Amino acid sequence: MADYDNLWVLFRKVDRDGDGKVTRSELAEACKGATTLTPAQARQLMKFADEDEEGNKFVSFPAFYRALNEKPLDMRVTPSLLATFAQLDFDRDGYVTRADLEKGVGMTPKHQERLFKAADANQDGKVSLSEYVAAFTAEVELYLTPMEEHKLRKQFNVLDLNGDGYISKSELRKAAKLINLDNPKFLKTMEKADLDGDGQVSFEEFVALMHG
Repeated sequence: MADYDNLWVLFRKVDRDGDGKVTRSELAEACKGATTLTPAQARQLMKFADEDEEGNKFVSFPAFYRALNEKPLDMRVTPSLLATFAQLDFDRDGYVTRADLEKGVGMTPKHQERLFKAADANQDGKVSLSEYVAAFTAEVELYLTPMEEHKLRKQFNVLDLNGDGYISKSELRKAAKLINLDNPKFLKTMEKADLDGDGQVSFEEFVALMHG
């Protein structure tokens, strides 16, 4: 089990409406309930909050993980992968079971068996996020020298304002103003770096853009 499995389970509990974003009101509710989230943790989480186009603050899972674990999330755990896994997790308990697949997406027993054969590594009858990641993604290999990676990470971190390991559209607009690159050409180029179309630029996508 990876260290993010338990935090993913907690995130799913706190994310009451299941939209993949934890809002300030959801954090307040979590502190009242039995989700083991303290007011101090809630305040820490809001330090890593992003905001949507209407200016509403929210915490994504990468930011949630970064705030509570003090290190970036595994780069293979992309927002698009999280969205797919969350869709399969019908009862929103943080794991995918055969019952989830049957009730949520109507998956046939044959296809259920294929998924579990590929992903349920410990054969406990449920697929954790880390098992899903291991089964359906490849290890990230950037082929950079240590000096190149250090330089690119430094550039990436300037744009990744909340430090969650991804550059969102709102972060891009704010950071562009800070470094005097607030022009349509730069913003359009950066948006093209979002190769998987999940609305955020990961470090691998940033590297691909810089080395393209």
